[in-house]
Amino acid sequence: VNVNTLPTVKDAIQSGVANGIPLAVFLDPDCPYCQALQAELSVQNHDLSIREYLMPIPELHPDAPAHASAIWCADNPQSALNDYMINGKLPIAKVCDVSALERIQGFTRQQGWEATPTLVRADGAVYEGYMPYDQLVAWAKAGLTTQIQEQGGTHA
Repeated sequence: VNVNTLPTVKDAIQSGVANGIPLAVFLDPDCPYCQALQAELSVQNHDLSIREYLMPIPELHPDAPAHASAIWCADNPQSALNDYMINGKLPIAKVCDVSALERIQGFTRQQGWEATPTLVRADGAVYEGYMPYDQLVAWAKAGLTTQIQEQGGTHA
C-alpha cells in the first residue's frame, strides 16, 4: 500500500517511542490477537513509533464499533485503548466526533482488509495477523531498508 494514502496521523492513536521505527497498526478492540499484540507492545516496545487505527469488524465482534467509539472519545484515547485491550476496562461512553473512525473504515474497505491486526510498515508492505514483538520489530525494520533502497539511498 502507498503509505501516503494511510489515514492521517490525527485519525490515529499514537504510541511507542518518539523517532522509532514507524508502524501502522489497524486493530479491532475486541480482536483477541489485537489484544495480545497490545499487551506485548505496552510492556516491550522500545523500538517502534506506532500509529494505531481503530478498525472494528462488526461481523466478527458486534460490540466492537461501540467499543471503538468509547475509546476514541475518551479523554486519553491511548490510555483508554490500553485499559480496554489489556484490562477489559471500557471507558464511559461519551459523544464526540467519530468521523476519524468512519474515514478509517472507508480506507480499510477500499484496501479490501478484513482481518486484524493489519500491520503496515514504512515501505508499504502489509501483514495481516499477529506477530511476536521481536519478529514485528525485525519486519518493521526491514521496511526501512526497502524504503531507503527505493529512494536511491544506501543503508549502512
